[in-house]
Amino acid sequence: MRKPRMIIGSDRLELYEFLARRKEMWGQINRNWLKFSVAITGVHFLLVQVPQLFSRFFGDNVGTVGEKLGAEDQSDV
Repeated sequence: MRKPRMIIGSDRLELYEFLARRKEMWGQINRNWLKFSVAITGVHFLLVQVPQLFSRFFGDNVGTVGEKLGAEDQSDV
């Protein structure tokens, strides 16, 4: 008697394995985009908002670097 090349039902199990790997891959991609967006938001806060808040609360002028990055002097407003 010859041995069968494929066990019945293995195609279905391979499909389930493929779908599970694809779902895990999309989860990792979404997680990486979330990390990237949080990092960009943090960098924006440090480079633009912090100098602008210093100007508002302490009354000193925004430096040239802060002005080039978009910070405005709020003590005049």
